[in-house]
Amino acid sequence: MNQKYSPEMRERALRMLDEAKPDHPNLMTAVRHVAGLLGMSAETLRVWHRRREVDAGQRPGVPSDVAEENARLRRAVAELRRANEILKAFLSSTAPGRRSAPAENTVPCPRQHDDEDPLASARSNAVSRPSMISGLRVPRFGALELHDGD
Repeated sequence: MNQKYSPEMRERALRMLDEAKPDHPNLMTAVRHVAGLLGMSAETLRVWHRRREVDAGQRPGVPSDVAEENARLRRAVAELRRANEILKAFLSSTAPGRRSAPAENTVPCPRQHDDEDPLASARSNAVSRPSMISGLRVPRFGALELHDGD
């Protein structure tokens, strides 16, 4: 929402509109009069007036607090859907029976004490549960592999 006007300005404009309504034949002439006095768009003031009526229950519509909560919930749902897609991609890439040999572009991470552990070299080249985020596979045991997207 555009915050060109402060909440105090909004309240003042609506208060002035309420005071000016009895002096004018209809709402729009009062809106144009008050908007002209304040140097704002008549449409802005009309929308504020309508929103206030909806929030007060005088006019049918969705109140502001409900609309804000709906927008927050829609953003949360979209974020959860994105997270689910990432998890689905990860789980499909780690399906049982889908083990591949390290690709040619696999770079083993250096180990400090390879001579102490006889299985260290086998572990550093293992491709185990790769992450599919951003096209980069990061196996569990230290090898780094660039992924083309199979």
